[in-house]
Amino acid sequence: MPIVRLILAASLVLTVGTSALAQSGVAQASRTNTRERQGEAPAPLAEPVYNFDAFHDGDFDDETPLVLEVKHPTKHRVDIALMYTSSLVDKYVGQNGAALDVRYHLSRHWGIGAQFGYFDGDLTEIVRDSAGVFGNRVAACRAASATTCDLNLRLPDTRQMTGNLDLTLVWLPFYGKLNIVSELDSDIQLYLAGGGGVNGTRTTIASFDNSIGSGYVLSGNGFGDGGLFGNAVAHGTIVAGATLFLTNWLAVRAELRVHIFHTNDDFNGDGVTNGYTSWREVGQIGLVVSP
Repeated sequence: MPIVRLILAASLVLTVGTSALAQSGVAQASRTNTRERQGEAPAPLAEPVYNFDAFHDGDFDDETPLVLEVKHPTKHRVDIALMYTSSLVDKYVGQNGAALDVRYHLSRHWGIGAQFGYFDGDLTEIVRDSAGVFGNRVAACRAASATTCDLNLRLPDTRQMTGNLDLTLVWLPFYGKLNIVSELDSDIQLYLAGGGGVNGTRTTIASFDNSIGSGYVLSGNGFGDGGLFGNAVAHGTIVAGATLFLTNWLAVRAELRVHIFHTNDDFNGDGVTNGYTSWREVGQIGLVVSP
C-alpha cells in the first residue's frame, strides 16, 4: 500500500528529528550544568538586534522642515505691512495710530525689519474725569476760592508717544498649519524680534479756568501737537507675533510690541528731575503684501 508506506516513512522521520532535538537539548543542559559545577559562568547570550527605522522613513537631516509642504516659503521674501496700532495698558494715556512695516527675510529663520509709525492719544478718564486727578484738584482749588491752581500731572507714564522708528532683527522659529475646519487649513508662522529705535514724546499741560464747568483747559493734546519727533528719546523694542498666510502674496499679521524708554521728569514739583523707565505695550494688526 503506497499510502501506508508514505505515512510510516513520515512518522519515522518526525520521530528521528524529535529525538535528535531532545538529545541536543539534553547535551546543552548537561554542558551548562557542568560549567556551573566547575564554577564557570554560563556562556553569555547574544544581544538582540533592533532596527528602529525598519522602513527608512526617518532619514531626515537637520535642515528638513517639520512641515514638508511649505506653501509660502519666506526665504529672500519682502513683506510690506500696514498696521493699525493701539495701546494695551491705558492707565493715564490711551493711544492709537498706524505704522508701515517692511521686512526682508534673510533665510528661512531670520529676517530684518523696519517700522515707521505715528501715535495720537489722549489722557484717560482716570485723569480727565470730574472724580479723577484733575477733578479732585479743581474741587480743592474751588473750595479754597483760589484764583490759580497747579493741575499739572506729576505721575509716571503720562508722556504720550508721537513718531516712532524701529529697526529689529527677526527670528522665525516655527512654520506650521492652522486647521480651521476638517477640509481647510492655513499656514501660520510665529516670530520674535528685538531691536531699538527712537520715538517722539509730548506732555499734556492743564491750566485752571474757573469760568468753565470742568475747571481746566488742556494744551498739547491735539493731533500733531508736539511734532513728529519732538522731545525724542531712544528706546528698545521687543516683539512677538504671528503671520497667517491667505494667498501667495497676502497675509494677516498680529503682534505685541513693547517699547522701553527712559525719561527725566519733575515728579515732586521741586524743580528736580527724576529718571523713570517707561514700558509701553501696544498691539498691532494689519495686512501684509509680498510683491
